[in-house]
Amino acid sequence: MPITVLAAAALTGCSDNAGVNSSHARGSEGKIGAITVQNAYLVPALVPGTCVIQYEAPAELAFTATNNALEPDRLTAIESPAAASIQLQASPEQLVIPADGALAAGQPVAQPERPGSEEPISVQVNQLQDWVEPGRNLDIRFTFDHAGTLELAVPVDSCPTQQSP
Repeated sequence: MPITVLAAAALTGCSDNAGVNSSHARGSEGKIGAITVQNAYLVPALVPGTCVIQYEAPAELAFTATNNALEPDRLTAIESPAAASIQLQASPEQLVIPADGALAAGQPVAQPERPGSEEPISVQVNQLQDWVEPGRNLDIRFTFDHAGTLELAVPVDSCPTQQSP
């Protein structure tokens, strides 16, 4: 049993950021200040019918950011050394996370008190490095006006199951 525990500890990895993060369900989770980022994962563009990543095609980043503060906060940037650039395809107003509210990218989030806010924003990840592959984690930094910067190890979505004819 000690070998299993050591192997699990070695696979867990280390993080020296100020936030707390973990991986659960489909994506990663982390917290910095009053902001929690949940279910963060990258969906790469694949060559149709294969599991081969199209590195020149944009990938999509999905996540939900929740603000548990009494004041609004705003997502200002997302960066990663695994990509040439990351574009937040949203207006500055759409990037504001109200007190006790949420912001979603690539996945809807229910917010009855904010009609129209259920629509997710789009986050485009451009020119992935050639070492990126399904199942691997990427370091991604989320920066917020008040909470600061959260670094997460974000998984690359696994290749979809191939359908047999």
